Amino acid sequence: MEPDILRQCLNDYGKDIAGLLAEKQICLDGKKLRGVSPTSRGNQGLYIVNAWVAENRLCIGQKKVEDKSNEITAIPSLLDEIDIEDAVVSIDAIGCQRSIAQQITAKKGHYLLSLKENQGSLYEDTLYGFRTNRPLSVSEEWEYTHGRYETRKCSILNATEVLLKEQLEQWAGIQTLVWM
Repeated sequence: MEPDILRQCLNDYGKDIAGLLAEKQICLDGKKLRGVSPTSRGNQGLYIVNAWVAENRLCIGQKKVEDKSNEITAIPSLLDEIDIEDAVVSIDAIGCQRSIAQQITAKKGHYLLSLKENQGSLYEDTLYGFRTNRPLSVSEEWEYTHGRYETRKCSILNATEVLLKEQLEQWAGIQTLVWM
């Protein structure tokens, strides 16, 4: 089977199906497949980025990560190929890039990006904001599992009340900060 033909079918039908799904969440995540080639040894393997519609458990796109590259180069290409209008696109910390946020909002989508210390000043401003401001909303769950209590807490702040003007201008469409 030709990979390009399969990818084209996936993209075509994925767009048709995903376009019918209201308020969908599209999760972008990279995976490394090992043992896909008889010559692969050690740490080698095939890297791909998947676009997954969470509510329907449906893959609507994939992009191979080029050799000697990473997910940051494959994500924009995959976003170009899929319909993200009115969808929430979630990406882990490697995809927390200003250019990716701009691309998502330009395609009339929304984003939920995982923020870590890879975005120094935004991370510091967010951390300080949660330390010094009362959250708009807080949700807390307690659970007893595996012989111990686990607490999950999620807090929300309005980005315009916490971040500096420079940060708001750099991050297209940023509205809400979530701390977990």
